[in-house]
Parts: sequence; structure tokens; C-alpha cells
Amino acid sequence: MDSREPSFSNSKMFTAQKELSKIEELLKAKEKRLDIRDQDNIILSSKLEDEKRILDYEKSQLKTKTRELEIRIRALQEKEADFKSSVENFSHEKADFDRKRQSIHLTKQKIEENHSESEKIKEITLITQEYLQKEREKFDFEWKMLEEKATALSLKQEYIEKSHFDIERMKKIIEEQQIKVNTEKENLMKIKKQISDEKLSWFEERQENDKFRKFNDSKINDSVEARDLSKIFENLKSQIDVYNQEIESKEVKIEKQQQEIKKNHDKISNEFFSLGIIHQSLERTRSEILQFNNYILPLIEDAYKEAKSLIQTFAERFAEVELMEKKLSNSLEIVRIKNGRSEERIPELFIEKPYFDSEYANPNMIEDITKELENKIKAVEIKERELNAGILENTRTAEYLRDIRNKLDEAKADINEERNKIKMQVFQLEQGIKVLTAKENEVQEYKKELDKRANLLKIKEKQLDLQLINSEKAATIL
Repeated sequence: MDSREPSFSNSKMFTAQKELSKIEELLKAKEKRLDIRDQDNIILSSKLEDEKRILDYEKSQLKTKTRELEIRIRALQEKEADFKSSVENFSHEKADFDRKRQSIHLTKQKIEENHSESEKIKEITLITQEYLQKEREKFDFEWKMLEEKATALSLKQEYIEKSHFDIERMKKIIEEQQIKVNTEKENLMKIKKQISDEKLSWFEERQENDKFRKFNDSKINDSVEARDLSKIFENLKSQIDVYNQEIESKEVKIEKQQQEIKKNHDKISNEFFSLGIIHQSLERTRSEILQFNNYILPLIEDAYKEAKSLIQTFAERFAEVELMEKKLSNSLEIVRIKNGRSEERIPELFIEKPYFDSEYANPNMIEDITKELENKIKAVEIKERELNAGILENTRTAEYLRDIRNKLDEAKADINEERNKIKMQVFQLEQGIKVLTAKENEVQEYKKELDKRANLLKIKEKQLDLQLINSEKAATIL
């Protein structure tokens, strides 16, 4: 018995140490996995911070573009003021031209008054008159063309405003038609329900009449019964005919209403089809959001799933550690009990042999095993606290990732909204610039043409003055 006690205790210690070594190896492996997971979370957080910096940079770019647009708007306002000034100058130049034309007309009258003095002056005057008439007609034609261009520009502006108004009006009409269609659908459902109720009432009335007829069969004689039945039949027949006519009229009315609803539906469909450009723009925005969701959100979701899987794995390991702790506690309790009660047999936990006698156990060896088990339990508790801390950290990381994802979604939506606004503003500004540039070019061309006409008129006026002087000299000589 003395030789069995050391070998049995050594076997028990070896088995316990072997089990504890396995547990330590598992815990070390899990520790390494946790370190790897922490590094992955740090890398993912760094990537998300980079994405945030990129978004901040895009916001700053958008603000810069907004300021540039404001500068361009101010430049356009200045151009508009210049255009108004050019129009005023044109009015002044036109007034000067009218005065000059009036002066030419007076000169023409003076030449006509002196027509009798010289045939040569008369011929020159006629030639000059024809030339001036042609120039005036040409000028009138060009002036008319300019007025037509101005009218066309005004019509284009009115067309744009009218198109905008028509779009808004069409939206309201579509909404009203949709409400009307829904109302008509509800009315149709009420009519159908009313028809069903009337059919049911008629059927119940018919059953009551049948019961009444059967009840009267035992009360009246055959002749009276025949007459009454005939009257009842005729009455029922007339009621049925009236009811059928009402049903037919209601069915016709319902059919007309359905046709009207179909027409309205077709009209609304056509009107919705005209808004295809807006839907295409929305689809482009949706595709951009989908691209964001397909590239960035999967990374965040994978990290969240991985953290969730780690939490589940840790929970399973905690359960295993708790079970092992219970086994170790039971072992310690059994050892303590056996140390005090040497004759009691207990189940064996670590070897296949179910029972052993503890009266031969070495007290020092049992004490050493007890201390070793207590140390292992403390190590397991420390590892459990570390695992709890890791789970808490992973949970915080997952929440942080969710917050970042929500912030990224909001930032992406804000960027898309600002981008759409800027695109619309740029388009409107470009259109305004084109219109103003075209008007400026037309005004400049017209001013150049007026300058040419004014120079020609000055030359002609000088020629006429010279001719008058020569005519006066010739008259003096004569």
C-alpha cells in the first residue's frame, strides 16, 4: 500500500499538470489571437481616420468652389451693370444719330431751296439724297433686325420662365390627378360594396317572401292562394326588373368611371414619363450611394461581424473556464475532505480509476497539489479578467465603427446634396454667362456699326458743306 501511494499521487499530479498545461496553451493561443485582432482593429481605425480626412478635404474643396461661384456671381452682376450702361449709351448714341439725321434733313431742304441756282448742285443733291435714302433703309433694316433679335431674346426668356411655371403647374396637376384617382377608387369600392349589400338584401327579402308564401299556404283556399301568389310573383318580378335596371345603369356608370380612371391613369403616366430626366438624376445619385455602400460599408460590417464572433468565442471559452474552475474547486474540496476523513472513498476526477483510499496519501504532496491548483485558479481568474477587458474593448471598437459608419453616411449625403446644388448653380451661371456674352457681343457689333455709320455721315456732311461752298463761290462769280 505504501508503494502505491507515491505512484498514485505522481500520476494524479502528472495528469493535473498535463491538463493545466493544455489550458495554459489554449489561453496563450487565444491571447495571441486577441493581439492580432487588436492590431486589425487599430489598422481599421487608421483607415477610417484616413477616409474622414479625405471627406474633410472634399468639404474644404466644396467651400472653395462655393467661394469661386460667389466671385463669378459678382462678376456677372458687374457685367449686367455694364450691359445696362451700354444700353443707355446706345440710347444716347441713337438720339445723337437722330439729331444728325435731322440736321441732314435740314441741309437737304437748304439744297432744295438753292436748286434753281445750279443744275449741278441739283444733280449732286439728288445723288446724295438717293444714297442717304439707301443708307437710311439699310439702317432701318438693321435696326429692325436688332429689334427682332431683342424680341427673340425676350421670347426665349419668357419661354424659360413659362417652362418653369409649366413644370410647377404640371406637378400640381399630377398631385391633384393622383388624389382624384384615389378618391374615385374609394368611390368604386363603396359602390361595389353597396351593390353587394343590395344583392344580399334582395336575397333575404326573397327568402322572407318564400317563408311568407309557405306560411299562407295553410291559411287560405286554393283560389285565393293562386291569385295572391300570382300577385306576389308579378310584384317580385317587377321589383327584380327594376333592380336589374338599376344594376345595369350602375354597371354602365362604373364602366364609364373605370374608363375615365384609365384615361387619367394614362395621362398621369405620360406626365410622369416627362419627368424622366429627374428620375435619371436620382438614379445617378443612388448609384453613387450604392458604390459607397459596396466599398466602405462591407469593411465596417466585416469588422463588426468579426468582433461579434470574438465575443461569442470568448463567451464559450469563459464557460469552459468556469467549468474547469468548478472541477478544480471540487478537486480541492475532495482533497480537503479526504485529508480529514481517511477512510472515505471518493470518485477520481483525473484518472480512469473511480475510487482510491486517501489514508495512504502524503500530506505534503496533497498540500503542494492544493497550492498548485490554487495558483492555476488565480492564473485562470487573471486571464478571465483580461478576456473580459478584451471583450469590452472589442465592444467599444464595434460601437465606434458603427458611429463612424453613420457619420460617413451623413457626410456622404451632405456632400451629394452640396454637389447637386453646385452643379445646378454652375449650370444656371453658365447659361446666364452665355446669354450676357451673346448680348454683349451683339451690343458691341451694333456700336461698331453705328460708329461706322456716324463716320460715313460726317464724311457726307463735309462733302455737302464743300459742295455748298463751291456752289456759293460759283454763284458769286456768276
